Amino acid sequence: MIDFHAHILPRMDDGSHRMAETQKMLKMEYDQGVRQVVASSHFYAQHEFPEVFLDRRERRLARVRETLHEEEWGQEMQIFGGAEVLYYNGMADSPMLPSLCIEGTDTLLLEMPFSQWDKEVYREVRKIIENRRIKVILAHVERYSSYQKNKDIWEEILDLPLTIQLNAGEILQFGKKKLCRELLNSGIPVLLGSDCHNTGRRAPNMLKGKKAVEKLAGAGKSEEIDRLGEQVLNI
Repeated sequence: MIDFHAHILPRMDDGSHRMAETQKMLKMEYDQGVRQVVASSHFYAQHEFPEVFLDRRERRLARVRETLHEEEWGQEMQIFGGAEVLYYNGMADSPMLPSLCIEGTDTLLLEMPFSQWDKEVYREVRKIIENRRIKVILAHVERYSSYQKNKDIWEEILDLPLTIQLNAGEILQFGKKKLCRELLNSGIPVLLGSDCHNTGRRAPNMLKGKKAVEKLAGAGKSEEIDRLGEQVLNI
């Protein structure tokens, strides 16, 4: 499996606080069958310049990779640098946007506003895809639906040529199950992420997510998600 959403880099955001915690999180991922992890630390344009974020990320990423290679199981793991980029007006014109894509790809993990989406949001996302030629993955898409009292823009954005990411632990959650089933069977490309932050309440849970997908949409959908993940990461 591939975890497309993981806050595993130490001291980058509200995820892992230290290297020991990162190692435990990655071992949990490994034991569940995960072999590739996208280290998608939060990026907030209003708080930090992209260059500063990327420098921090590369230093921590190098240390995690070095530590992993010291473990026999860790040598089977691949960590990809990424970012969970919070939406902001004008982001489609940012010259640094490609640098925030998942390492080795032209794919951006985009965190959408937790509010009613409007035409401006639609135009921005469309511009990223069509003008910048950047592929978009909408992070934890199941979390935005309750904010969309008017579903018109929601439907227009999901009609764009993009991919959606579901959080593994929320697929069968009360109040989310129906929506997740609809999204899994909608024909929209889907990827899975744990959105893990620690080894406790928000621990890696990709195996749970895989079983949930199979329960709602069948084993074929789970295999489809795995194949798409490999294509996105070029592995």
